[in-house]
Amino acid sequence: TPFVRAAVRELDPALALGSVTTMEKVVASSTAPARFASLLLGVFAGLAVILAALGLYGVISYGVEQRSRELGIRAALGATPQSLVLTILRRSLTQIGTGGLIGVPVAGWLVYALTGGADAGSSLLQSMLLAVVLAATIVLVVGVTSCLVPTLRVLAVEASEAMRADA
Repeated sequence: TPFVRAAVRELDPALALGSVTTMEKVVASSTAPARFASLLLGVFAGLAVILAALGLYGVISYGVEQRSRELGIRAALGATPQSLVLTILRRSLTQIGTGGLIGVPVAGWLVYALTGGADAGSSLLQSMLLAVVLAATIVLVVGVTSCLVPTLRVLAVEASEAMRADA
């Protein structure tokens, strides 16, 4: 800004200059509230995804633990560990898929409605839809992990012990 002041003095020494600032600073100060709101929304959305993932992990792993007796009986009858894992995965992914078939279109509709539909900026709409897809992917990965971890833990137990366990 000293260069601007010198240039103005050179043109008209009687001209009074107030605060001189760059356009970048003007734009940054005018968009600061919106950027802060976006950051805050992003933080809360991230926390919501983490809480949803933890809840999903808890529910699915509890369901697998409840089936430990059944898994023990199947193992005693000759089921392979791969078939037991596929049985658990199939059931759990059916539940996750049902939730996704309901949740993703609803989330997409909410994104469309909250952004003003077709009038919204395409980059905003694309970024929000990307967030929905990312959240659905995280839920799918957490769902598969929440199936596999307790299933592998149950498979490590002898079939006779699993059948004796109170389920």
